[in-house]
Amino acid sequence: MGNNDRQTPPKKRPPKKKSTNRNGGPETVFINIRLTKADADALGKVVLGAGDIENMIAEWAEDGYKFSISIDQKSDGFIASIYGKSCIEENRHKILTGRGATFENAVLSLWWKHTKHCDEGIFPGWDEAPDKSAFG
Repeated sequence: MGNNDRQTPPKKRPPKKKSTNRNGGPETVFINIRLTKADADALGKVVLGAGDIENMIAEWAEDGYKFSISIDQKSDGFIASIYGKSCIEENRHKILTGRGATFENAVLSLWWKHTKHCDEGIFPGWDEAPDKSAFG
């Protein structure tokens, strides 16, 4: 028997790892909640006082969320989001978003979702979200 006749055992696959991002951290999950017409009507009646937006953002930060805001080029508005960084375990590595034509409306939309659609502040799972078709 020559060296070429030797059979090589099949290579074993490494064990499956938990889903991670490109930096090796846990995979981030977007929580999809679409506001209803009733939500939009109720939001239209909310009157914000001086400092309310800042207080919402400060409360998220104190609760262990990372807040961010960016321009939504598709709708010519804003996207506000909170990322569960050092918050309650159920929301870690999850992102909840709100959209609006103005900075304030995007933050208010996000606050509404977090307070009205999240049971005790816990983001719903994909199968529990009111409308799984879109986020915003």
